[in-house]
Amino acid sequence: MKINRLLLMSFLMLSLLGAPLFAQEEMNEPDLRVGGLPVSNGIPSALALLLGYFEEAGFAVELVPAASAQELRELMEAGELDGFQADLITTLVLIENGLDLRLVRHVEMTNHPDFAIVANAASGIESAEELPGASIAISTRTVVQYLADQLLASAGVSPDEVEYVNVPWIFSRYEMLQQGEVDVALLPQPFLAHAVIAGHHVLVDDSAAAYIPEAISFSTAALAEKGDAVRAFLDVYERVLEITNAYEDRESASEEWYNAQLQAQVFAGLMRLQATTDPALVDALVQYVTLHDTSGIWIHLSTAAVPTEEEFAHAQDWALAAGLVSETREYENVIDGSFLPAMMEEE
Repeated sequence: MKINRLLLMSFLMLSLLGAPLFAQEEMNEPDLRVGGLPVSNGIPSALALLLGYFEEAGFAVELVPAASAQELRELMEAGELDGFQADLITTLVLIENGLDLRLVRHVEMTNHPDFAIVANAASGIESAEELPGASIAISTRTVVQYLADQLLASAGVSPDEVEYVNVPWIFSRYEMLQQGEVDVALLPQPFLAHAVIAGHHVLVDDSAAAYIPEAISFSTAALAEKGDAVRAFLDVYERVLEITNAYEDRESASEEWYNAQLQAQVFAGLMRLQATTDPALVDALVQYVTLHDTSGIWIHLSTAAVPTEEEFAHAQDWALAAGLVSETREYENVIDGSFLPAMMEEE
């Protein structure tokens, strides 16, 4: 299958130079501004913009990148976003900070691990049983710490037996692991795939976790004032997944869809990349999305749903124990599945 390298590299250069990412042509005031982290749950919306699906649906979306959960929170608190693609923990923390939000869709990768604890190949750590006493680079007081706690517990290791090192910026966690500045880090896709290609050791991945709280949330103001646009956003998101989930691998995909998927992965991996970032990381990402033969880049995400009450309680109980929130909130005051595509809601 031929790869549109010129288009991909042009996009890459725009990303590196800090140009707006995926802004629709001649877009004035967008109908929705949606923030996102450089992880897999932002790929369907990036694909939708690349292929003009939002425009076909009659509304404009601006995707606003954030390099860390803290930056995403700051954008929401500043009123610069209508919603965000992140996780339930971020939603609960923002509600604790005074924002009125609703989580409208659960998102989870279904064909590959999305998060894993990874050890540098030179660290001498080759199994989770060797983690006690180790330092692990994570983003503390975020969903990353939630996941680290869950993954360690699944491997029979208490979080009290390790030291968490706060590295909020996802790119930095990858670079520090790659360069041996930390022995262990928790990484999301696509950085997890790059680490494996580089020869580092996956100690435990999220296939062992009971619940991955990735999600899409919107402010209640946006839901009240822009409800039709939110429904359309989720309809388009589902349309993208119906197509991409139907492909078993790269070879089964159409050329148009394949090239778009590559660019969306570059978006997930490189948005907000700074000039000071190690050029080797840029090279690794480019080589991965253009040359690597594995299907690790090809994502399948869960279809439209919201967390169950049990899953919600599991995450909220962790947030309470971690001191991120101070009170218990009712499920129906945080979770709202009414904006999902009607056929999904009926099921």
